[in-house]
Amino acid sequence: MYEIHSWLTQDLHLEICEREVVNLLIDFLALLSAAQPAKIQKELSTLKWLTISIDGMQPEKGNDCLYIVRELQCGVTLLAVSLEESSRDALMEHLFEPLKDLAKGFGLAWHGIVSDAQETIRLAVAQSLPGIPHQACQSHCLRDAGKLTFEADRAMKTD
Repeated sequence: MYEIHSWLTQDLHLEICEREVVNLLIDFLALLSAAQPAKIQKELSTLKWLTISIDGMQPEKGNDCLYIVRELQCGVTLLAVSLEESSRDALMEHLFEPLKDLAKGFGLAWHGIVSDAQETIRLAVAQSLPGIPHQACQSHCLRDAGKLTFEADRAMKTD
């Protein structure tokens, strides 16, 4: 059981179960999702082109992957999709087709895409948006470069 404290002048000391916390979180996310189209409409109406970032987050190998797509000029989240399969075809269908429809609906040209350079993302970008610049995220590149240095240093210390 969780105890919920009120930030008002008095504590209500309500006890609720863990399942109720999950239900409240789901309700909150649904409300947030319902407000997102209006926010997207407001933010994208000021733009001339789309520059997006795509990142996939997978807690453990074999689990669903959550893909987040953000517009980089205004910082608004355009899409969040949980996919069981991260294949090129799945990304094209569930990420790029809705994004292309969104761009078309707002009359926006494509300016560029930034991602972690995951192979399936690169393939989906190349097929869905041919000719659109696709850049690897600098922080991902630096992180990966740091791994190589770390492993080389570890191997040297072991030797």
